[in-house]
Amino acid sequence: LFSLLPAYSGGPLNSSLGRSVVYAPDSFPLPYTVDQGSLGSTPNPQATAIVDACFAAWQEVPTARVSFVNAGQLPEDVTGENVFTYFSDTDGINPILFDSDGSIIDAVFGIGAKNSVIGFAGSEYDTSTGFYTEGIAVLNGRFSEVFSVIQFKATFVHEFGHFIGLDHCQINTQFAGDNNSLNDVYIPTMFPTSTDDDASLASLNPDDMAALTLLYPAE
Repeated sequence: LFSLLPAYSGGPLNSSLGRSVVYAPDSFPLPYTVDQGSLGSTPNPQATAIVDACFAAWQEVPTARVSFVNAGQLPEDVTGENVFTYFSDTDGINPILFDSDGSIIDAVFGIGAKNSVIGFAGSEYDTSTGFYTEGIAVLNGRFSEVFSVIQFKATFVHEFGHFIGLDHCQINTQFAGDNNSLNDVYIPTMFPTSTDDDASLASLNPDDMAALTLLYPAE
């Protein structure tokens, strides 16, 4: 049985100069710098360890060429009061921010957004070269009271996918929110919304790996 309906599989978040926007090969290993604060009830060392593991999930895809390195900590605990200092694509920093109380989310998206936005990430790119320059990721610590570590890890992996240029994927939508957590394993990590139990999304789905390989094929 063949269908003419679109597949909505994973792909690039942006395009420029007739191709997908990616980080240039000489950008790797891509350094990231971690916030000094806690992630809600999750202490900084544990939150940093989750960050390292989630970047590694993308790095370990054998058919793709990406790598990352933890470049240490930012000079301060970033909050809604000072977050826009780090919204720069010219300072050489790729910050990973732990929003301990949701104040960063509210500062960026408006008051009350902290109650619904689990995290966000992305990278700026140079339109003259078509390559990403610097990225940022923000994780909302308010949800550390709601999610298990493995469920929160799914958010980290998802946002780091955006960080390196992957868009959302909408395949197997019928399994999201059907009150059956067993079939969530068939939903990609880059799915745009929460599912019945996001724990399985902490590991990459074949579609996630295929999308990464499309953008960063191993040589």
